[in-house]
Amino acid sequence: MLTTLLIASLILDEPHCDCAEKAALMKEMRLMFYVKNPDAPVLPEAESSKIQAGHLEFLEDQRKKGNAFLIGPLEHPTKRGIALYAFDDTAKVKEILTNDPAMKAGRFIFKAFPALIDPVQIKKVPKFMDHTSHWVILFKRTAKTEKVGFIPADDNAAHNYMHQQMEAKKLHFTAKIMGTFELESFWVLKDADESSAKKIATSHPCVKVGEWEFETVKWWTAKGNFTSEGSK
Repeated sequence: MLTTLLIASLILDEPHCDCAEKAALMKEMRLMFYVKNPDAPVLPEAESSKIQAGHLEFLEDQRKKGNAFLIGPLEHPTKRGIALYAFDDTAKVKEILTNDPAMKAGRFIFKAFPALIDPVQIKKVPKFMDHTSHWVILFKRTAKTEKVGFIPADDNAAHNYMHQQMEAKKLHFTAKIMGTFELESFWVLKDADESSAKKIATSHPCVKVGEWEFETVKWWTAKGNFTSEGSK
């Protein structure tokens, strides 16, 4: 129960909440990364363009059905795009993606993480999806946390820092990733550039003590430049 309440307190955008009540409302979803397949077949341009068009149609269909949110490409060498799928079953998401032409063609590798989401945040997604691009922060736990005697950041300090960013209107959306060292938390920033994104990340208490490390990545929303270089 303590772990559940702690997770809830980390991702809710209400600093003075009834955490027991809110914890029961948390939704487990799957944060999907479209990872570039290094062994993807080299296809003629016309066929590749057809696959890309089908891929975009598939994602738009998932959005309309309410199956997926936060859809869009990343400007990252291996993580080429994201989508948050509204299911708590990885097998279900994988089944849905068998109908994605880009997955069928072997362009991407399936990579999904269990994520706890505050439903209130999902309702806010359309309010910022009309922007062209955002910066996102991918936090992950470091190897230092495995060392004997390592002292992690204070939970309250991490919680308060997140709420400071929300109250300052610098943070749109957060997701708490579960069960992996590969990714700890996912933040979507508001009106940030690369410099300010890195400043926000380096100022996080967990980063300061060496508990977390991070990547800052540019992300294009589905209603922005969806066919940007990041989607290729």
